[in-house]
Amino acid sequence: MTKSFLGSVIKKYIKKAFSLVELSIVIMVIVIIVLGVISGSILYDKFQLKVAQNQTTSSPVNSIKDLELWIETTLEKSVEQSDLEENDNKLSNWYDIKERTKKINLTQTVEESKPLFVSDALDSIPMISFDVNDDYLEFSGSALNNTADTIFVVEKRSSSKNNNYFIGDYSAETTSNCCSWFWNFNL
Repeated sequence: MTKSFLGSVIKKYIKKAFSLVELSIVIMVIVIIVLGVISGSILYDKFQLKVAQNQTTSSPVNSIKDLELWIETTLEKSVEQSDLEENDNKLSNWYDIKERTKKINLTQTVEESKPLFVSDALDSIPMISFDVNDDYLEFSGSALNNTADTIFVVEKRSSSKNNNYFIGDYSAETTSNCCSWFWNFNL
């Protein structure tokens, strides 16, 4: 037998397999695709939040005459991130963002009654989740006394309880303290 004939017979019976280099290249390509998809998703989430923040800052709400209170969740000045990190995303303070000196901030000091700040609830837009039992935020209602108020709310109710209050006085004697009660946002 000649050497070329023997080589062709051996090649015929040897099983073909991918080399280690070829397998490494395929794995590397798959990893690059996965990282691209993850990075794209993160960029999209950041874009959604930035759009919401831009809509908030360019909103004509601040130009409303006699605006008393403006709370929302997208801007960093609405909540303290350090406070959330220390308290497992339980909200102690929700800050009034109106562009006037007199501000009405909502607060809660009782740990069990603090609502939950959910940073990526709806298309990466943060929201506040109040349970239906005892979560609420307090504020001084004296600014709302003896005034005709218009309230705009974006909410999702998921409770069928009859006594869920949005804004209400928890004292029968005075309206100097008010509570904002919300409903649980199902995630």
